[in-house]
Amino acid sequence: MKKIFVLAITAVAMAFTSCGNKTAAPAESVDTTAVEAAADEAQAAAEEVITTLASNIEAKDANAIQATIEAIKVKAAQLLAENPELAKTYIEQVQAYLKENAETIKTAVGDNTTVNAAINTLAVTPAEQVVDGLNTALEGVKNVEDAAVNTAKDAANSTVDAANKAAQETKAKAEEKVNKKVEETKAKTTGAIDDAAAAAKKKLGL
Repeated sequence: MKKIFVLAITAVAMAFTSCGNKTAAPAESVDTTAVEAAADEAQAAAEEVITTLASNIEAKDANAIQATIEAIKVKAAQLLAENPELAKTYIEQVQAYLKENAETIKTAVGDNTTVNAAINTLAVTPAEQVVDGLNTALEGVKNVEDAAVNTAKDAANSTVDAANKAAQETKAKAEEKVNKKVEETKAKTTGAIDDAAAAAKKKLGL
């Protein structure tokens, strides 16, 4: 099974590196060590969750089965962030187990329609479609996060703008007050000078 993982991921990696203009320089070779490490991670994840599912089914714990189904989606989303092909292959392995043990699972779940629906949806939906759905959901979350960040930035910018405007208004009022005081002082000084000149002229009989 690990070999299938490695071959699948290597094929995808080679496909990406070989795209583009045929006259371009040869693409770098695929890092098979990294590919194998990724395949090992996905393989281990699939085996672990299948073991958990088997335990849940043996215990006939419908709630635990439902929780494991949700955990499968979470892990697939994590693998999707690394490589869509890893997520797809992971889902395919889980689906194979669900299909092979459909009757046993049905007996364990009983009449719980919610859990039955979750299992059936995961089992029959093409793996690629499951991955696409997860990708769409992740993009939706990212868009919401981006919108929240932008809203926060806008709010911060608005606060800064308001503070700057208030500071400018305060400065303008202070300058206006100072200028007014200067003009009043000049007027008083000019008036005093004029009065003194008039008094001097009067004394001189002018």
